[in-house]
Amino acid sequence: MDKKALVNYDGEEDILSIVKSDSINNSARIGDVILDFDIDMRIVGVEIMNAGEFFEAFELSKEDFKSIKEARLSVHYSLDWAIVKITLFLNNRSVPIVKDFSIPSLDAQKQLADVEA
Repeated sequence: MDKKALVNYDGEEDILSIVKSDSINNSARIGDVILDFDIDMRIVGVEIMNAGEFFEAFELSKEDFKSIKEARLSVHYSLDWAIVKITLFLNNRSVPIVKDFSIPSLDAQKQLADVEA
């Protein structure tokens, strides 16, 4: 289920932050994305560096990012993967921006780290 989230955009650094809980226990970086986890290791926030590149298919300007009126963050988990879905509602667009991406589950990441060690 999508949950309305707090959203912040830093235009100087081109960083978009979306957080649906202030109970952040841990964070992990995957490329230009920092994932925030609660105590149960559920994803409760994302920070996207180089947001313009991340959303480049939508041709969003800094003004577009600054006009975000609402953001939703949802995560669907499977055994090996988590699919993160970000929905942005902008003041100057009638259709929401929807982007999803997948990441290995924490168990899969740990197994990869054990193999590489």
